[in-house]
Amino acid sequence: MLILSDFFSPEDLRAVLGVATEELEDGTLDLELYPRHLEIELAQIGQNLATDFAAASVAASPTAADLQLIALTKQFSLYCVAALVAESMPNFSPRNISDGKGGFIRHSDSYKEVLARVGNRLQQASERLKTAYTAYVGSSATVVLPTFLAVSTPSYDPVTGE
Repeated sequence: MLILSDFFSPEDLRAVLGVATEELEDGTLDLELYPRHLEIELAQIGQNLATDFAAASVAASPTAADLQLIALTKQFSLYCVAALVAESMPNFSPRNISDGKGGFIRHSDSYKEVLARVGNRLQQASERLKTAYTAYVGSSATVVLPTFLAVSTPSYDPVTGE
C-alpha cells in the first residue's frame, strides 16, 4: 500500500482545497481509502509507475528524467487525492460558526469552483505524467489490451469434409 506522505503533505492538500486543519484533519487523510485510490489511478497511467517512482526517489544520482518523473507523479498524486476529497467538501466545511448557541451552517454550492479547478488541474497533471512516463520507460508504458476474438482456420473444410 502506498504512503501518501511520499507524494505530498496534508498541508499541501489543504492548501489546494483551501481548507483549514480543523476542517480536514490529518486523521481523515490517514484513511486507507485515499492511498488505495491513488494506487489504482497510478496503475491506470502505468502498471509499474509506483515502483518506478519509488526507485527514482531513492536514486543516488537521479537523472533529469528521474527528477521530472518524481515531480510530475507528486503533482498528479496531490490533485488525484484532492479531487476525491473535494467531492465531500460541502459536507465537512462550515460556512458560518456561531459562538452563543454552538451551531454552524454549511456551504450549499460554493465549492463548485474548487471542484472545477481541482478537476482541471488533475486533467493537466494526468496528461503531463502520461507523456513523461511514456518517455521515461519507452514504448513499454503503453497499455496492452488482451485479444478476445481471433480468426482461426480449421485444418479441414467442414462443408466438404476434406
